[in-house]
Amino acid sequence: MTISLAVKSSFEFSPALSAHIDHRINHALRAHAAHIKWVVLRLSDVNGPRHGADDKLTRIDIGLNSSGTVVTSATSDDVYVSVTRAASRARAAVGRRVQQLKQRPRIPRRLTARSDGPRNRTVVASIE
Repeated sequence: MTISLAVKSSFEFSPALSAHIDHRINHALRAHAAHIKWVVLRLSDVNGPRHGADDKLTRIDIGLNSSGTVVTSATSDDVYVSVTRAASRARAAVGRRVQQLKQRPRIPRRLTARSDGPRNRTVVASIE
């Protein structure tokens, strides 16, 4: 599982914030790590320097091995809370997707293997 981080804002990106992100993402997604290819976390300050309520946005995009992408987001006035909420939502969303994959009806494999070459072969027979 590869984790990428993108910051689109003017707030400070400290080592403490980096450690918090690392801890929350790993804790939230480690149960389903076998199903995850990559994780992209984006932080942005929606209102910029004006500040305001719920202006720290965390968006998490998660690429799964066999079933596309899961996207979650959360906003808060505190970036740490925003990351925590988004990670919690990501955990739930990935868990639901993995559960759906387990319950999906499967197409049974053929009982015998064909060894007579390609399937799209034309057979010409003459009837006398």
